[in-house]
Amino acid sequence: GTVYFPDIDGKILILEHGFNNNPASFHRSMTQFYQMRIFDRITGLILGKPPHKSPLSDSAVLEMILNEVIKNDKLPTIYSVHCSHVDPMLTLPFHNLTRLVADENPKITVNFK
Repeated sequence: GTVYFPDIDGKILILEHGFNNNPASFHRSMTQFYQMRIFDRITGLILGKPPHKSPLSDSAVLEMILNEVIKNDKLPTIYSVHCSHVDPMLTLPFHNLTRLVADENPKITVNFK
C-alpha cells in the first residue's frame, strides 16, 4: 500500500506462486490485498500454479482461502495457471493482456493485443 505499489485500477492482476507453499502465508497476503481494496479495483485475477506437492495445489484449499478473503463474487478469477515457476511454463507479456474470460468451463480464454 505504498507509493511504490503499481497502478492496478481497472487492470488484471497476475500473481506468481510465491507463498512458500504455505496456505497461511497465502491467506495473509490475500488478506492484505483485501484490506488495500485491491479486489475492488482490479478487473480480474490470475494466480500462478503452485509447485507440485504444495498444500496450495489442492484446489479445495485454494478455493476456500479465495472465497473467504476476496469477498467479490463478480471478480473473474482463475488459478493454477502455468505462468509461474512450474513446468511447462506459459509466458504472459506485461501490458498486453486485453481480455480474460473465466467461467465454470475449464477452458480459459486469454487474448493479447
